[in-house]
Amino acid sequence: MIDGKKYTVNGIWWDYPQTDSESTGTTDDNVMFRDVLPRRVKVGFLFQKLSEEEASEILVERKKEQSEVNYYDLESRSRVTRIMYPASDQVDAHVLFCNEGTENFNCDDIELRYTQMIPDELA
Repeated sequence: MIDGKKYTVNGIWWDYPQTDSESTGTTDDNVMFRDVLPRRVKVGFLFQKLSEEEASEILVERKKEQSEVNYYDLESRSRVTRIMYPASDQVDAHVLFCNEGTENFNCDDIELRYTQMIPDELA
């Protein structure tokens, strides 16, 4: 669910990156010390075989500065809600002309990706 609106997706992926800070390294005794930065979870949704109207809705979501995203989190095996910002790649469409001269579009797959804005550790 994105900003309270339910979408049907054809695929989902998760990324739980661990990024070390510049403080990570070894001590004088050659013991490794790891300082992990707060994690920003990423999630992506795949939409397939979209109509012009459906593709337009996804693009409207894409241009938002932030969204409230509720999704199934694989790590916790539960639904979570996070404030995230969206991103996507190029959208390709195929124009189909009807007999009356009107244009109808069918779009290729669109992947909508979200990155957590406030890490769980700081929320």
